[in-house]
Amino acid sequence: MATAKNLDMTKCELVAMKNQTATAEENLKIATRDIHKCKQQMEQTREQLQKAERTFTHQVAVYDRNARKNWIRTQIWERKMAEQSREVAHLKYRLDVMQGKRLLDRHRRRRPMPGSPEKQNPARRGKRHVVMCSSLISAAKPFPVGDHRVSWTEPQTLRTAGGLKG
Repeated sequence: MATAKNLDMTKCELVAMKNQTATAEENLKIATRDIHKCKQQMEQTREQLQKAERTFTHQVAVYDRNARKNWIRTQIWERKMAEQSREVAHLKYRLDVMQGKRLLDRHRRRRPMPGSPEKQNPARRGKRHVVMCSSLISAAKPFPVGDHRVSWTEPQTLRTAGGLKG
């Protein structure tokens, strides 16, 4: 009986061990699945991190390139502004020199003369407005120095060797 009792105990212990082993194997499978899931999540997280890092470095490169372009543009504009300010200073200097010469020479701006191109009226047809060639006028009768007036309301008459021309 003792052997039968020992045999029953060993069977019970064996069954208990088998149950424990089955439970341990089941826990091991669950743990293995969990580890596999964790590894996949870690790999996905690593890929996301690498993708985010690439995106970030790309954005930094784009912003850096734009910043360099903007810096170059500002340098160009500053150079142009400096050139313009030098030109303005030079023109002011020339204006001051010219005004100084005018003051020294007592040079005054003359008003346009009636016969000058600025004051000429366009040629009109009719009896009142006779326009003669300036070369004929100057060849026939030279004007006194400083008197270059031409009347547009009266016809000019010229005396030549052959007689009067009108």
